[in-house]
Amino acid sequence: MRRRQLIGGLWLFPVLLGFVVGCGSPETTSEPEPVPPFKRKHTVIYEVTGPGKADIHYWNDDGEVHLSKVSLPWRKKVTITGSVPLTLSAMVPGFETPAEPFTCTIVRDGKQVAKESKHLTVTCNS
Repeated sequence: MRRRQLIGGLWLFPVLLGFVVGCGSPETTSEPEPVPPFKRKHTVIYEVTGPGKADIHYWNDDGEVHLSKVSLPWRKKVTITGSVPLTLSAMVPGFETPAEPFTCTIVRDGKQVAKESKHLTVTCNS
């Protein structure tokens, strides 16, 4: 009788083995590996609004960029690799205080991350 039970239950072994092996096998579709933070690319939009002209400083992948006496409004779209801090500043070229403040804005990957308004000099950091 014991032999009959053993033989009768043998049909279950291949079924269970197939289930266990099937659960452990990798999927046929593979997802792309995540990009490390230091290699991710971000779209950054720097913007300065206000009256007249301004000296502008901002950062891109090549370092700090200085622009002199830029007519406002001004806007620059750059691609930055990694998670470097973003900085944008604008200042009056000379010593005359404008009637309206300057406003700087930084947008990273479609999300506003900094905005500031001031007279003479304004700085945005993210």
